[in-house]
Amino acid sequence: MPRGTTLTENERGIVIGLHESGMKIGEIAARVNRHRNTIRNFLDDSENYAKIKRSGRKPMVCDRTKREIGRLAVFKNMSAGQIKAELDLQVTRRRIQQILHESSNIRYENRSAKPRLFPHHRKARLQFAEKY
Repeated sequence: MPRGTTLTENERGIVIGLHESGMKIGEIAARVNRHRNTIRNFLDDSENYAKIKRSGRKPMVCDRTKREIGRLAVFKNMSAGQIKAELDLQVTRRRIQQILHESSNIRYENRSAKPRLFPHHRKARLQFAEKY
C-alpha cells in the first residue's frame, strides 16, 4: 500500500527509458530522485501501478452532509444535538462536533450555560447603575 506520492507520468517515462537502456534500479532511483523501492514496484507491475483501490470502511457522513452540518451550525445557530435531530443522522453528537471542528472556516465552541436576563433583572441593573 503506497504511503507517499506516486510517480508522475513524466517520471514513469524516464524510468522506463532508463531501464530499457540497461541501468540498474539504484542508478535509476538516484537519477529520478526517488527511493529504489518505488522504482522497483513500478517496474514489477507498470500496468497496474497506482491503480489499486484502497480498502476500508466507507465514511458514514458524505461531503454534502458535512456542508449541511456546517450551514446549520453557522446560519441557524444550532447545537450538535439539534443538528443530529434536524438531519436525522445515524452518527453521534460527538461525531458532529468533530466534523465542525475539522472544518477550516467554522469555529465551533461549546456555549457556557448562563441564566436568562429577564426584564425585572434589567430594571434592577439600571437602578443600581443610576444609584451608584
